[in-house]
Amino acid sequence: MIEDFGHRISGAAKDRWQDYRHRIRAVDDQMIWTSSLSDAFPEPAYKTLQSEGVDSWSLAFIRAIRDTVPRKPTKAASAVSWARTVIQLRSLCTQLLDGVTSREDLERTLSKSEESNKIISTRIAMYQAIGHDRSLKSFEIQAGLWKRFNNVEYNPRKFFCRIRDKKSGISVYGETTREAIRNLSTAISKKRAGPARKAMRFDVYSNKATGEVFIGRKMGSDIIKIEAFTTANEAAEYLKDNQEYLEERFEALSHNPEERRSVNTAREGIDRRAGRDITAKEFHTTFGFRGVQFGNYVEGKRRQKDLNNAYDALMDLAEVLDCDPSDLSLKGTLGLAFGARGRGGKGAAAAHYEPGHVVINLTKNNGAGSLAHEWFHGLDNHLGRRTGAAGLFGTELKQQSLSHLTYEDREEIGAFATLIRNLKKTGIGKRSAQLDRFRSSPYYTQPCEIGARCFEAWVISELDRRDIRNDYLANISSEEMYTTEARLLGHDDNRFPYPLKSEMKLVSDAFEVLFDPEGVMMRNLPGHLDARWETPVKPRQLHVSEGDAKVDTGTVDLAGTGTASGTERSTGEMSEPDHDLDDLEIDFSVGDPVF
Repeated sequence: MIEDFGHRISGAAKDRWQDYRHRIRAVDDQMIWTSSLSDAFPEPAYKTLQSEGVDSWSLAFIRAIRDTVPRKPTKAASAVSWARTVIQLRSLCTQLLDGVTSREDLERTLSKSEESNKIISTRIAMYQAIGHDRSLKSFEIQAGLWKRFNNVEYNPRKFFCRIRDKKSGISVYGETTREAIRNLSTAISKKRAGPARKAMRFDVYSNKATGEVFIGRKMGSDIIKIEAFTTANEAAEYLKDNQEYLEERFEALSHNPEERRSVNTAREGIDRRAGRDITAKEFHTTFGFRGVQFGNYVEGKRRQKDLNNAYDALMDLAEVLDCDPSDLSLKGTLGLAFGARGRGGKGAAAAHYEPGHVVINLTKNNGAGSLAHEWFHGLDNHLGRRTGAAGLFGTELKQQSLSHLTYEDREEIGAFATLIRNLKKTGIGKRSAQLDRFRSSPYYTQPCEIGARCFEAWVISELDRRDIRNDYLANISSEEMYTTEARLLGHDDNRFPYPLKSEMKLVSDAFEVLFDPEGVMMRNLPGHLDARWETPVKPRQLHVSEGDAKVDTGTVDLAGTGTASGTERSTGEMSEPDHDLDDLEIDFSVGDPVF
């Protein structure tokens, strides 16, 4: 199995297991029969590990396995048998922690017909669905074909799954195990539910400039229009009786289609590896990443697959940038991780870049398709770090004095400022602002995110010119698919977070200025080789809008000493929301606000 290689990258999710792995090995197998259960098979801090992104199935497996261990008997003869059970179950857990046994292997074992295995599988699913706020050990699971269930006779017998706990009084069932667990989750939620959720507040607004009347919800400094009306009285009457619908409508408006397609298609294009597997040594020699890291739950075969896919993707990216593959590690400062650093939970990112550790992490299940996006963040931060602040990105530096930097550093950072100024000439800033209206803090309008999304789109278009398709490198939903799904959600505005087809000419021109072989970015790369790639490149086939804006080719001097090529300075600001609050007034005369 391929192990981590290069320098060790701190902060990985698997490092959070280290303490537990030491604790679970503290008692030798030979001493288990004389030890307590808490010493022989200690419990991890389930909630803490869950919040830190440890693989949810693995955590549920360990807890479900431990739940099956009975209390240690007092008689010595029985304690020996108990110790054998603990040794066997503990061994399964340590093999999982060490990556010796995969989730797939364990699921195969549990799928066998033994009743105890089925109960463990059900308990794993229970913890995955309900979490680790409480132990589910006391819940009894009964599943099978029943001739009589709840005083009803069945011929032929019918499957039911019943889960009940005498202590809490909870008893649920379902015609499938999944249905029973869903009902259990609902029952537990009701038991521990606090006060009823406060209803969303909606008010009636009128736009003084246009005369428009609508029911809306205030979000920060913006107002989200929910429903339009002819008169304020009509809106007020509607508001009294339709709170539930207005909340559902707001939730629909705030939900956005997926930005990436759910499935990555197989790569198409020149065979980079001649059909062979890439070794860790070759990968390290080719790209020179500071370190490459794998999560404990990324199994041996999957590690090889990820390494092969990443090799192809990075070689494709190097060709698009016309640089040596070793340049992609940013002078050996960038790290790469596969399923080693993600944090689980609702809304968890498919991939992320960590400025603090200078590492890209691609999650095990959803990371493919995000490599180009995260690599751009790495390059962006590589420039920002030159200011002396690890968390800064070059795209977000404004007209502040950087006179302490070298001329070359200021020149490269200025090139990124020019890029953002050029991208602002498209409509992506306005569409991003529409997406951020429903968020508590800006995300889509951040210059670093706009730059990364536009970079993805440009990479895809450049690969297409070379008859290459690589969804592992960049996979985004098409403009048509995203818009269609948005319409189904009731959106009447365009929120596509990537460049439109009609904007791609300007976007492509902007990135070609940034990555010009003779430009400031590329000539400072240590391994840059002219004519490194020989794949034929087709002419661009772009949708050109009449009156398209032209890109600026000068760079912004961020040291405050003037602007190169006579171009204006970049402010890094994005488009304003549709509604001007100065033109809006809340109409309190038509009824009290609804709480």
